[in-house]
Amino acid sequence: MAFLALFKKELRLELPSFLMVEVFLLGIAFYVFSRFDESLPRLFLLLPMGMMVPFFGLLRMFQNLRSEWSGDTIQWILSLPASGWQQLGAKWLAVLASMVLVALTIGALVYPVLLQTPIADQLGTMTPSVLQLLTVIGIFFACYLPLAMFSYLVGRGIPKWRAPVVGVVFLGGTYVFNRLFETAADYLPPVYITVKNIEMTPDSLILTDHVLNVSGIFGTVFFGYLLFHASVRLWARRIDV
Repeated sequence: MAFLALFKKELRLELPSFLMVEVFLLGIAFYVFSRFDESLPRLFLLLPMGMMVPFFGLLRMFQNLRSEWSGDTIQWILSLPASGWQQLGAKWLAVLASMVLVALTIGALVYPVLLQTPIADQLGTMTPSVLQLLTVIGIFFACYLPLAMFSYLVGRGIPKWRAPVVGVVFLGGTYVFNRLFETAADYLPPVYITVKNIEMTPDSLILTDHVLNVSGIFGTVFFGYLLFHASVRLWARRIDV
């Protein structure tokens, strides 16, 4: 029950930022739909919005942790009868939930446009590969979020050089994440998925098949767990309280 209460509290904290992003996305969609009549230009402008999702998640994770100190609530939350795993887990899950909802909003805006393109009759065949790819991407970013936690908490322990330390740790961790994905894919038994790739130009839309080996995701899951565990240990030290 303690975790559920913490999760609800974190969701309430996420709501204002989530609504701002939703309004921003709907504003872009309104401009695109009112400015362009053809489906391809609309799709060309709407699809890049998907790149906002990971940036939104990472930014919210940093802001969520920072708010505990700037709002002077860190003493209160550390005094709760809940473990560090529960406290940070609630933050992680709330940010992840916000990312999923933002991604669903973008999908809801893009899908009707896809129905107006030449590949509309092939959308049914895309569903399995799209779900597989989204699952892999979702797992990757779910494991990537603890890097933001770890980076920020390391920086809290070095007040004088906080910003540079957070940046260096985060960039270094990102490099390790990518290397682990590639290395694990080389040594683990391959897991292949077929991805329907949309190749788009201003005048055409073509679906192509790409076979990907995604076994490297197991390396990122392991590293994400280690980062979360390390973050809990740092959190328990009551850094710079």
